[in-house]
Amino acid sequence: MTKRTRRKSIRGDPSHGPPGKARGASPLDILGPILVVAAAFSGAVLFLTREQAIAGSWGFSLDDSWIHAAFARNIATGHGFAFNPDEPVAGSTGPLYSLILAALYRITMEMVWSAKAFGIICQVASALFIYRAAQRMNPSNAPAAIICGLLVALSPSLTWASVSGMEISLYLLFVCAGIYLYVSGRDIGAASVWSAGVWVRPDGLFLVLLSLLGPRSHVKRKLVVIAPIIAGYLAFNWVVGHTLLPQTVGTKAHFGFQLAARSMNLLREWGALWGIPYRFNDELEHPALLFPLMIIGAVLTARKRPL
Repeated sequence: MTKRTRRKSIRGDPSHGPPGKARGASPLDILGPILVVAAAFSGAVLFLTREQAIAGSWGFSLDDSWIHAAFARNIATGHGFAFNPDEPVAGSTGPLYSLILAALYRITMEMVWSAKAFGIICQVASALFIYRAAQRMNPSNAPAAIICGLLVALSPSLTWASVSGMEISLYLLFVCAGIYLYVSGRDIGAASVWSAGVWVRPDGLFLVLLSLLGPRSHVKRKLVVIAPIIAGYLAFNWVVGHTLLPQTVGTKAHFGFQLAARSMNLLREWGALWGIPYRFNDELEHPALLFPLMIIGAVLTARKRPL
């Protein structure tokens, strides 16, 4: 059986269809999404409660969040895509996120809670997409799907991001929606969603490149969808700031003259995202324990949904 034939046979298998169509819905199929949504909202409420208790008020924990807020306010009030009013600049790493915040600010005339509410919604939707993706992978194993959804819904790092005012939760939503489309057999749709994510995180280009793996005929069809999205992103940055990528990307990616030291520091920072201690006296965090499971899951997914 060829790889392409295998793909078709998997997609045509009723056992890989939506839950409830090939079998009756179980109580866990009904309770699953409710548990995932409740867990995500509960985590956000806990973080918001602790934020108010520690800081005395609600706000943003990073300067980058306020940068997005400044761009959004200027866009909404007619002063252009700018940090300083009427001085256009490609200074937002995630222009799509800044535009969304601008729309919310135009409606609510409030920034902090608009950003937090939007981030929480993205977090909840991301957890649901992963829950549904796990259901697609194995419709007969409802507990596994619930666990997958809860891992996203209750992740401390992701919950913090959802109320931070940063673009992280929006990009997470694009990633998780793409995963759901991919395991559903709609790899071109997944590639297009991941491409749209570049408008939020330029490093999402790596995921777009990975999505081009597969049969040559699929690559051509994907490029038809991907190319306009990426070209539009590059054109937007050029029109606004005369650079193909946001100027913040060049600042963060500049290696200077200490290439080896900076490269090692980048690897340490990347490892810290997965719970690997950045310093020797740092404690081991939970993502480090999940990282091997992620690798196993990626291999199993590739076997069940080959490229």
